[in-house]
Amino acid sequence: MAHSDKASPQQSESAVQGQASLTRRKAVPPHIWILIGVMSVFWFALASRIVPQAKQHDFLNLYSGGTLALRGPLQQIYVPEVQFATERKLVPKLPELVPFVRPPFYAFALTALAAIPYRVAFAVWLVLQIAVYIAVLIWAKSRWGPDALLFGAMFLPAALGIASGQDCVFMLAIVAGLIALQDRGRETAAGAVLALGLIKFHLFVVWPLVLLLQKRWRMSAGAALVVGGELLLSLLLVGPDGFRSYIALLRNPNIERLSPSPELMINMHSLALNVGMNRLSVRLALVVFVVALALVSSLRAPFRRAVVAASIASLLVSPHVYGYDAALMFPSLCFLLFESQSLAPKVFAVLLCSPVPYLLNLAGSPWSVATPLSMFCLLVLLARRQLMLHFAAAVRTS
Repeated sequence: MAHSDKASPQQSESAVQGQASLTRRKAVPPHIWILIGVMSVFWFALASRIVPQAKQHDFLNLYSGGTLALRGPLQQIYVPEVQFATERKLVPKLPELVPFVRPPFYAFALTALAAIPYRVAFAVWLVLQIAVYIAVLIWAKSRWGPDALLFGAMFLPAALGIASGQDCVFMLAIVAGLIALQDRGRETAAGAVLALGLIKFHLFVVWPLVLLLQKRWRMSAGAALVVGGELLLSLLLVGPDGFRSYIALLRNPNIERLSPSPELMINMHSLALNVGMNRLSVRLALVVFVVALALVSSLRAPFRRAVVAASIASLLVSPHVYGYDAALMFPSLCFLLFESQSLAPKVFAVLLCSPVPYLLNLAGSPWSVATPLSMFCLLVLLARRQLMLHFAAAVRTS
């Protein structure tokens, strides 16, 4: 059932709950199972090419971070030489450092993984990521119906992130958990779940502004409380010197793998780079414009619209974001596919659920512009729609 963008937030969210009770009982049609099977075979074939490299790259830095948190020296966890020595013990022929750049509290959580032998831990990590993604798809099916499984099956960012040994599916689960809790009126708990995004804080940078604009005070309070706890735990783990080392590592221009291949990113910086306008003034103007679009899209809008705007804008303004990080957009795209009557946003949602823009992104410059440009156009459409609604409301009341 489609919902009008003109419905009030209260009406919209009541309608969503009613829809969920109907859609979760729908059986999955055979043709969707067939398509899921076909896409699964395709993704496993693609993963077979990526997984061997992932074991010595993205997963390696997560495992080494957990290892340093488990066995020490914890206070030196962000010292490049210490990280490199730890990684060389796991991959002796590693040519250069793959830096661990996650916060200390996440390194502490990864100690459970580091307690397992490296090869076994990699297999456990992949299985865990797949299990989390399946759980999110089951939730999506219960909320939006069987068609959500189809779009989830062809959604490249999640599959790419899993195969790369990344943890982008956790970010997706955070957004899904936030929505599920907010649907039930548990805003404080929803904010607490959102705060777990501090694991990759650069993917959630616009969220605080959107929550304040929407006057989601309980959600903001829940998020602030958990973020405070995460920062306190991190300080206790590494101390002030460890925090300073962390900041220095993030700002270190000499670590090649800290932000490799900027033209392959899916942000406004990459867009400017790929169209030949890679100037600081242009990048800053684009970032400010994207934040403004997100705020306009969220102003007096239903919560689902705020989720879409905050998710897309955070990815576009982040200085470090790749195709697999777009995994957290999946609930936002489902909102547009199943709960909006506006045709143009639906078209872009279908495009961004398909593998096309992400495969073009991997093709290199200038094709890499496809993903950030599609996301930017979608955000422009959402802001335009919200402005039109405000204008119509103003005309009615005048």
